[in-house]
Amino acid sequence: MKRNHKFLASLSILVSALTLSAVGTASAAPADAGSLLWNEGSQLCAWVYDPGMVADVGMRACDSSSPNEKWILQPIGGGLYHVSTTGNYCLSMTSADPFTGWPTMTQPCGLNLYEEQWQVTQVSPGSDLRAFYSPDDGRYLDANDTKGVSRAVMGPNNGAPTVSQSWLL
Repeated sequence: MKRNHKFLASLSILVSALTLSAVGTASAAPADAGSLLWNEGSQLCAWVYDPGMVADVGMRACDSSSPNEKWILQPIGGGLYHVSTTGNYCLSMTSADPFTGWPTMTQPCGLNLYEEQWQVTQVSPGSDLRAFYSPDDGRYLDANDTKGVSRAVMGPNNGAPTVSQSWLL
C-alpha cells in the first residue's frame, strides 16, 4: 500500500510539472496576427469563410481588420513554405488537381504535405511581390478565375508568373 502511495505522489508531481511546462510554453509564444494576401492583378485579397476550418479560398476587397483575410508564411525547410490561415489551415491545391483554373482550398496543416508546400519567389528583382508556385503540381497560385467567380485558383505555368500570379504578403 505504501508503494502505491509513493507511486501516486510521484505521478501527481510529474503531471503538475508537465502541466506547468505546457502552460508556460503556450503563453510564451504569442500567435502571429498574420498579414493580408493581396493580388496585383485583381487588386483583391485572399480570404476564407472561417480561418479555422476547411474552406475554398475566395478573393474580395481587402479588409485589414478581418481575421478571415490574415495569412502566415511559415518556412518548412528545403526552400518550401506553408501559407496558412491564423487558424493553422494551410493553403492547398488539393481541389485544384488536375485542372488549371480549379479553386484552391484550406485544409489542416500536415494532412498532405505535398499539396501544402509552396516555393515563394520574388516576381522581379527589388519587388515586394511574390509568386507562390506548387512544385508538386507545377502551377502558380492565381487570382484569374476564368469561371467568373472571385476565388484563388491554380493558374497555368507559362515559364514566369503573370500579373494575376503576383502577390503581396
